[in-house]
Amino acid sequence: MASGPGVGYNVTAGFHDMNQYDKRFRNILVEGGLLPEDKAEEAWNHAQESSEPFLKVVVDKGLCDERTIIGSIAGSTNYPPIDLDKVFYRIQADLAS
Repeated sequence: MASGPGVGYNVTAGFHDMNQYDKRFRNILVEGGLLPEDKAEEAWNHAQESSEPFLKVVVDKGLCDERTIIGSIAGSTNYPPIDLDKVFYRIQADLAS
């Protein structure tokens, strides 16, 4: 049986299923010292009120940048970060040759 981040996650289920991931992401950022607890609480409340993903709120408010978030999540999950933009361009280059 498959296991790991994202396995079993239903992408069509909507915002409420994201809460378990948002909670984990919040803890990773706070425990890693990247986001003070008061700012995390502010972003969390905004995300809940607006039905937006927590990390989108964090980035939109300028509390933490995407690359730092990706690195932090990668470090805490022991999965290497993947820059999908680079993967996409590599695939395009391979197809062109």
